[in-house]
Order: sequence, then structure tokens, then C-alpha cells
Amino acid sequence: YYFEKTLYNWNDAEVRCQWRGGHLFVPKDLSEWNLVYQTAKQKGIHDFWLGLNDKLIEGEFIAVDGSTSFYKNWKAGEPNNYNNEDCGHSRYDGTWNDHQCLTAKFASVCKMPFHVDMIEFENHKYYVGTEKVTWSEAQASCQYRGAELVSFKDIDESRFIHYEAVNKRGLEKFWIGYTDVVNEGSFKWTDHTEFGFTLFAAGEPNNAGNEHCVYQRKTGYWNDANCELKAGYVCKKPYFNPNRGGKSYRFFKRLSTWDIARQLCEQLKGSLVTIDSEAENEFLARESGNRGFSGTWIGYNDKDVEGTFKWVSGATTCYKKWLSGQPSSPDCVFLNPFTKYWSTSTCGFTRPYICEFNF
Repeated sequence: YYFEKTLYNWNDAEVRCQWRGGHLFVPKDLSEWNLVYQTAKQKGIHDFWLGLNDKLIEGEFIAVDGSTSFYKNWKAGEPNNYNNEDCGHSRYDGTWNDHQCLTAKFASVCKMPFHVDMIEFENHKYYVGTEKVTWSEAQASCQYRGAELVSFKDIDESRFIHYEAVNKRGLEKFWIGYTDVVNEGSFKWTDHTEFGFTLFAAGEPNNAGNEHCVYQRKTGYWNDANCELKAGYVCKKPYFNPNRGGKSYRFFKRLSTWDIARQLCEQLKGSLVTIDSEAENEFLARESGNRGFSGTWIGYNDKDVEGTFKWVSGATTCYKKWLSGQPSSPDCVFLNPFTKYWSTSTCGFTRPYICEFNF
């Protein structure tokens, strides 16, 4: 948990939690609630935002990660939506109240489901997982962080990660993102890179006992192994995607509302992505699909004037890729990576998103 004493509105508080790799706190049970509430009091925090809102459907409070199953401690008569109150916060006595999301300012508590200490090398960030897990569990943990199991472009990257995982953290072996689970004998990186670099030990890979997943040994060499074996793991994600036409992109798998996605992109000195051409649309659809996105927020909307769509970047591009029958009444637009067409959606719905940066 991270306890933030600085007062922010709900949206800004949530953005700052996302920066730390988590969300505004929502308790799963009474025990967790008592722990956080008492700790907050000890730190001098008496009123703080919770990760709850009913922006999507009035009166139906959900957690920012979309869940509806959590411990509740509403004050009698609350939530009451007095004066359009859509966001939850904890009062000094530990009971909850709904409040205005943008005008009210409170302290906040962020909950990070995992340790989020990242290391950096060249244009990427890495996370070393020291807990022993199966290959699929390791991949799921990486994807929860918006990353993939590590890929290596060359010996320098491999040596850097080996030092961090083995020399500094004591791992005997760790999973990497190399697998032939789809096609026996045809190993590929899960992040879809096409690096030719390999570092298999002598006699490997040998598929001895249904071995389709790869780990790096303490020696620095690779071995194929049964995917149910338990080992440490390393995750990898780029700061930005490679420059494309004067732009770079950053893909966020963590689900956010359109407004919060926009704010986070702007915090990074970018904007929700503007799509200028068919080629760019194809590229973004493909990259979103590769990351498992089902629908990705883009920076197109008609929030100011109904029916008049604009890009948040201020761009005046004429390119559009509407699905047949679109746009409809909602104000915010997402890209479907499978059909490659755009549709409108309620802005309070949570989706992955893409930030764009111009050089």
C-alpha cells in the first residue's frame, strides 16, 4: 500500500496510483479494511479516496478494476448521490460516503497487487519475480503489469538480466518468453519480437519430457523444460514503441476509463493516440491485438459538441475508420483490434489505451 497525504481530486488520485502500478484502494474483506484504515489513522490520514465509483451506472458502485465483490462500509443513508456524487471516500470514523469526483480533494491510499520495483536497461523496464511459479503463471503476472516474459535481442541484454536475477537476487533459474508450445520445435518470443539471438546450452532444446517452455540457468545458458516446472521469472516492457512516422507509442493494458486514460497520457507529456492514416490504424490494431487488447481507447470524442468528433491532440486529420452503423450516441471512441474499425463507447467504461508522443 502507498499512503498519499497530498490532497487530490478522485481522478488525479487514481492516475497517481496507476503511476505506482496499482489502483485506489478497495478492501476485499473486513480484515484488510481494518488494516488499512488503522494504518492511515496512524499516518495522520483521516479522510481518503476509495477506488469506487458509479460513473457508469448511477447507484451501482464498482471498483476501478471492474470488480463488484468487495467489503462495504457505507455510512447510514449513503451513498445518496447528493449533488452528483459519483466517487467513494472514507470518512474520519471509517464509514464511507459518496462525494464529487472532481471538486472534492482528499488524501488517498493506493493498493499495489504486486511488488512493482522495476529495473531499467536501454529502452526497457524489467521486473524480476523471485517467487517460484509455473511458466503460464509467470506470463500472467507479467501481463498484469502490462509486460511480457523477457525476450533478449543480444548477449548484452542477457548478461544484464542474468546479473540482476542471479547475482543480485540469487535465482537458480528464471523463465523467459521463449516457447514452442504452439508448434513443436519452432520457438518464438511471446512479445512477437523476431530476435535471432539464442543461448541454449549444449544439447538443448531436446524436448525431453514434453518441454515447451524455456528458462535461463544459473550458468547463463538456456534450457527447455516442462511448463509446469516452478522457477523465478523476468518481465519486460518498453518505455515506448519504436518511432513510427515521427511518433512513438506506449500501450497500457491496465483498464481505465477514457478520462483517466487521457489524463495519464497527458501526465506523460503525450496524448491519447491520434490516428492519421490507414497504415497507422493497421499498425495500432495489430500491436493492440498482439497484447491481447479487446478494444482500445483512442483520442477521438464528441464530448464538447454532440456529433462533432475531435482529437484530443488538436489534430485535424480527415482519416476515419468507423464500423458500419457508427458513430452512435456515446461520446468516446475505441479501436477494435480484430475488425480494425472504430466504435463509440460510454466514456466511463474501462479499457486498455494507447498514448502517443510526437518528436
